[in-house]
Amino acid sequence: MDLRVVEAKSSIALILSSLNVGGSQKKFTNIANALAARGRSVHLISLGPPSVLLDKLDKETVSIFEVDRTSYFDHRAMARYRRYIVEHKLCAVLCVNEYPLIFHFSALLGAKLNTKIYASINTSSVQGLIPSSKFLLYRLILNSCDRVVFGCESERSKWRKRIGRRSALDKTIVIHNGVDTAYFSFSLPAGHIAEIKSRNGVVAEEVVLGTVAQFRREKGYEVLLRATRRLLDRGLPIRTVCVGDGPTRSEMEELIRCLEIEHNVLLLGQLNDVRDAVAMFDIFVLPSVAGEVFSNAILEGMSMGRCVVVSDIGGAREMVTPGINGYIVTPNDWESLADCVEKIVRDQSWSVMGSQSRRLVEEKFTFDGMLNEYDALLFPQFAQQVVDK
Repeated sequence: MDLRVVEAKSSIALILSSLNVGGSQKKFTNIANALAARGRSVHLISLGPPSVLLDKLDKETVSIFEVDRTSYFDHRAMARYRRYIVEHKLCAVLCVNEYPLIFHFSALLGAKLNTKIYASINTSSVQGLIPSSKFLLYRLILNSCDRVVFGCESERSKWRKRIGRRSALDKTIVIHNGVDTAYFSFSLPAGHIAEIKSRNGVVAEEVVLGTVAQFRREKGYEVLLRATRRLLDRGLPIRTVCVGDGPTRSEMEELIRCLEIEHNVLLLGQLNDVRDAVAMFDIFVLPSVAGEVFSNAILEGMSMGRCVVVSDIGGAREMVTPGINGYIVTPNDWESLADCVEKIVRDQSWSVMGSQSRRLVEEKFTFDGMLNEYDALLFPQFAQQVVDK
């Protein structure tokens, strides 16, 4: 068979709710570019604004279509979407999360197409996040998919219990997130790290706790700040560095003042490149209380050789082995978080644990490994090529 002929007939589309800066959007923007670089025919469809990540797409190799919907069930937008899907004779679409999946099924209702439908689920606790009436619709749609992709085994198990085991839910797979281990490098000179710390007012004897996340309540910033206060009260030289921004920034700043830790907390804001900030961290902390499935931020920290302390939600137990590359704590428990950090600091074990983090990422969570799995799913005719990479 001439592979060039097969390729010409094998176009797929990745469907996103928007091109806003977010974990799923960044991930699938990178996947679209990387698949296109392999010669795959890839369309990326964004259902609505904002389009912050549009400039990150390779417009010469990825076909981009912005639907520009103005409401949840925008019938004109659905008509535009339907025409696009039909005209381009796509062999498969991958809908990322709840809304793109519902939008796709609504827009293509009654259409007789041979397009395979895959769903990528990157949100947690479905029944708690989706109203009951919509949940019934979502369950029906998921059971009509050809394949459902989950970000970790833990979430697949939860969703199977909520959705049921019929049809598509018996055809689930898990594809863990992966990071670019060359970009998020482990080999940073000690002098470079010392210079970054000095530039940000961090003194040599301070142990740096750091996190990278949007300033939202579900990210557990209150837990981190209260744990910081506990650690200082125990006489530990702690500096906490927070990378991000968001709607709860003013609440965080008020809590920092109330806890009297202004001189021990550094808010760096939103950064396009987080690597220098993460290089300062001795311990990467993500104390989220909800919403995490398989954190890219934690994987990036692990790739840079950071030990990690994370809340026991989502796929935490699939990326952290307690006592080996970090610890797992109960959500919303700042005493437990402080205890785990104190143990690492007193044992001075962050470097050894960080090395284990890097090893785990190299073995299980690389971007190329994740890309190969999506390539094999979306372009099964090239499966042997993917295996050979």
